[in-house]
Amino acid sequence: SRFEKVGMYKTSPVYSDYGHHPTEIIATLQGARELYPHRRLVLLFQPHQYDRTKKLFNDFLPALSIADFSIIADVYDVAGREEDRSVNSEMLATACNSENVVYGGDLDQSRNRLLSEVKERDVIIIMGAGEVDRIAREIV
Repeated sequence: SRFEKVGMYKTSPVYSDYGHHPTEIIATLQGARELYPHRRLVLLFQPHQYDRTKKLFNDFLPALSIADFSIIADVYDVAGREEDRSVNSEMLATACNSENVVYGGDLDQSRNRLLSEVKERDVIIIMGAGEVDRIAREIV
């Protein structure tokens, strides 16, 4: 669902959002910024499909830079559907050219990075149309 509050991780509200298009990411993060104007937004994003990630690559860069800290997990791959893997999450993180946007690795590595990054009263936003929602459910 869109921008669902799943629960709390310590002092941080945890939201899950299946948005995976750059315009959806921007809308969700701007909405969170309005709800929590004085809190740090920490995003864990899982891109959906290599082909879509490649087509929208340049649109993702400003979207992923809105949060105060963004972790980009490996692309959710629809099994057997994709050939072209010339663009990946590591390249996306690097292209954002910010120390506040990092490549997280697979979902479990990305979850660990998220939890090591979260500070008291941060707002955690977990986004993507793949399996990333599982992380939101696991940490609350």
